[in-house]
Amino acid sequence: MAFFLFFLDFLFYTLFDQWLIYTLLVYFVHEYLSYQTKKGTYVIFFLLLLQDHFLYGRFGVGMVYLLPLLFFMMLIRTFFDGRLVVFRIISIMAVFVIEWAVLKNGIFMQNIPFHSTSIKILLNLIVMICLTFLGTWGNRFLPFLKGKKRKVWTPNRKGAL
Repeated sequence: MAFFLFFLDFLFYTLFDQWLIYTLLVYFVHEYLSYQTKKGTYVIFFLLLLQDHFLYGRFGVGMVYLLPLLFFMMLIRTFFDGRLVVFRIISIMAVFVIEWAVLKNGIFMQNIPFHSTSIKILLNLIVMICLTFLGTWGNRFLPFLKGKKRKVWTPNRKGAL
């Protein structure tokens, strides 16, 4: 799933000609706060750093906002139930505000207005809600799969005893 979202981010980048939708970052927040195991989060973290290398031209620049995000999510998992949607929303908003304040306006001196960051936050919150529904409802979330019924093989119980 992480590699699919990695390439989906690049597809959105080529369509919009700017990096607006961070599906891999949203998936990282969703995975880290949802489950107890963190096996796949290291791969997702590396793919996020690779995306930032393509975006900024320097490997490791994304650590400026990924490390505070990781620390914040560890605190959430320690003291609260991280599966609540409120903490995912706060995490997504915090990461884009940190990216805007520290990277864009601080390090790279790009002077990007905050309303473009708020649009980016809104788009990624919509992606997060869709990923949450897809994770909790499975195929029932997809409307075009609603009419198809799954065939399950069951053995004949008459001759079993």
